Amino acid sequence: MTEVWRPVLDYEGLFKVSSKGRIRSIYSKGPRKTPLIRKTQIDWLGYPNINLYKNGKYRWHKVHKLVLEAFKGKRPVGMEAAHGDGNKLNARVNNLSWKTKIENERDKIRHGTIMRGSRHHSAILNESKVVKIRELHKAGISTRENMAKKYGVAKATINAIISRKTWNHVS
Repeated sequence: MTEVWRPVLDYEGLFKVSSKGRIRSIYSKGPRKTPLIRKTQIDWLGYPNINLYKNGKYRWHKVHKLVLEAFKGKRPVGMEAAHGDGNKLNARVNNLSWKTKIENERDKIRHGTIMRGSRHHSAILNESKVVKIRELHKAGISTRENMAKKYGVAKATINAIISRKTWNHVS
């Protein structure tokens, strides 16, 4: 794939983004005056981000959004960025597209990258505990209040598990 460079939307004349997901400054300091490839940082969700400077202010941007805006246009209303292969680090234009939230969530399930159940960063429970909670409830062995204390969650969490409002992917 040949690397193509386009201006970063809202940063024209300052930064360019490539079809391979790289960002460079248009101008550099020093005697060589060559464009510099900018380093990215991975955020807490695993996406590459870059801090861009304009009018005396720095602002963080997700690299995949900069690529999409430069090569496929501004984000349409109701759409979000989607990675075709499920790899958050792959910000190449041929891997990215604008999709609805529902389409993107279906892709995440297909890729196995959806953050649900014990994979979610704030999960207290895991799948085996959820199965046990449902078994205890079905057998009438333990009250919802006792289960909440035992597993260190709120009674409302137990209610949501039993009614399958949450953890509905667990049998």
